[in-house]
Amino acid sequence: MGIALFIWVGGFHVNLLFSLLILCNLPGPVGIALLCVYLTLAFIPVKEDSSWGRELCRFACSTVVDYFPISLKFEERDSLDPGRAYVIGLEPHSVLPLSAVVLSPLVMKTPFPRIKMLGSSALKHVPFARHVWTWMGVADVSKSSFDDLLRRGWSCVVVPGGVQECLYMEKDKEVIFLKQRRGFVRMAMATGSPLVPVFGFGQSHTYYFWLPKGQWFRKLSRMIHYVPMLYWGIKGSPVPVPGRMLVVVGRPIEVPCVKNPTPQQVSEVHDKFVKAMEDIYERHKREGGMEGVPLVIK
Repeated sequence: MGIALFIWVGGFHVNLLFSLLILCNLPGPVGIALLCVYLTLAFIPVKEDSSWGRELCRFACSTVVDYFPISLKFEERDSLDPGRAYVIGLEPHSVLPLSAVVLSPLVMKTPFPRIKMLGSSALKHVPFARHVWTWMGVADVSKSSFDDLLRRGWSCVVVPGGVQECLYMEKDKEVIFLKQRRGFVRMAMATGSPLVPVFGFGQSHTYYFWLPKGQWFRKLSRMIHYVPMLYWGIKGSPVPVPGRMLVVVGRPIEVPCVKNPTPQQVSEVHDKFVKAMEDIYERHKREGGMEGVPLVIK
C-alpha cells in the first residue's frame, strides 16, 4: 500500500528533496553530478508505452482506488457511446485531482475505452512525477494536443478550473473555478465532441493546505502555471488522508459542431455545463458525504 501511494503522489516530494540536495551541494562535484542527473530526468523522452511502466502504474492506480476507497457512478451509462470521443470536465481540482484515477482504463472498464487525462504543461519537466504521469496516459493540456486527441477519437479528461482553482480553495466550502473557463467548451464545439460533467465528492478532504495571501501570490501562480502552496496528509506526510470518494459521471451534453463558435454560442453551451455540474452536486451530495457543504462556483 505504501509503495503504491508513493508512486502515485510522491513524485513532487521526491523532486523537492532532490532539488534541496542539489542546492546544498553546489558548486561542488556532488552537486554538479546531481544537477546533471536531474536535468537528464527532466528532459530525456519518456516512453508512454513502456510495458513495465504501465504495469507499475496499474498496480499503483488499483491500490489507490482501494485505499480511499473511490467508487464510480454513472447517471446514464447507456447514453455514453464507447465509439465517440468526449470532453470530460472533472471538478473539483482540490490540492490534487486524485479522483480522476478511477476513470483510467488501468483501473476498470468504462464507456471510455480510449481516454487521456490532460494535465498542465509544467508536468512535462518535473522529474519522477513526469514519468509516472506519462505512463498513466496523461497528455499535455495545450490547445493543439487537446484538438489532436479528440479528432483521433480519444476522450479527454480535463479539470476546467485547473491548478488556478487552488487559489480559491476554502476549508468549509466546495469551490470550483468555472465561470471564466470556456476553452474546453470551445474545443468540444470545434470538434463536435459531447461534454460530460463529472464531480468527485470527498476529494477535497484528502489533504490539508496553506496558501499565502495577497495579489503577489496569485500573479506568481499565474506566471508559472502552478500554485506553490504547502500541503500535507497524514501526520504531515505526503500520504493523503483516507476517506470515501464518490465520482459521479453525469449525462452527456450534446454540442453543435462549429469550427469557430461565437462567444454567444460558447456561452450558451457553457451555461448548460455549469447547470449540469450544479445539478449533479445537489442530487448526490448526501451520498457523497457533502450534505451541508455549500458549492460555490466562481
